[in-house]
Amino acid sequence: MGRGHPAGAPRGRRRARHGRHRVRRSAGRRPGPRPAARLLGGAPESDLAIWHIELAPGATWTLPAAAGPDTIRTLYAFAGDLRADAHPLGTDTGAVVRCDRDVTLTGGAEGAQVLLLQGRPIGEPVARYGPFVMTTEDEIRQAFADYQRTGFGGWPWDDDAPDHGRDRGRFALHADGRLEERAG
Repeated sequence: MGRGHPAGAPRGRRRARHGRHRVRRSAGRRPGPRPAARLLGGAPESDLAIWHIELAPGATWTLPAAAGPDTIRTLYAFAGDLRADAHPLGTDTGAVVRCDRDVTLTGGAEGAQVLLLQGRPIGEPVARYGPFVMTTEDEIRQAFADYQRTGFGGWPWDDDAPDHGRDRGRFALHADGRLEERAG
């Protein structure tokens, strides 16, 4: 989603104290004069960041403070183990971290892979249930009804099961009706 990188975040692999790290930005701030309006969350007031952070074993990297005092930021450790300042986070663990100061991230014995999700509240009502997020409970009920009725666009097969059998190989059914199957 753009080639820039957020202020304080490295591009590609860089040498870090005690090892290596990499930060991939999917959305968020970028330095320099080019406007970020075309990026997801490019409005500076959103303070949006979606970063995939990889830390080698023992590597440290400092997550810079967020731009706004009301920004919400959450770290999700999904591989390896991590320390956020002095607090351990194991695999499949999420933690809301302070936005008003830098946070030192350190990869554990196996390194770590972390997803950072950050943004400011939009100041609108939020209703949520399961995978659905809307602004009112009536909209949530309507989303469930739509899903139950159409599967969000319909399911063209007689069976609702997402399984094509144990023996079925990889295949693709294209919009034009062409069936493509992988040999072997």
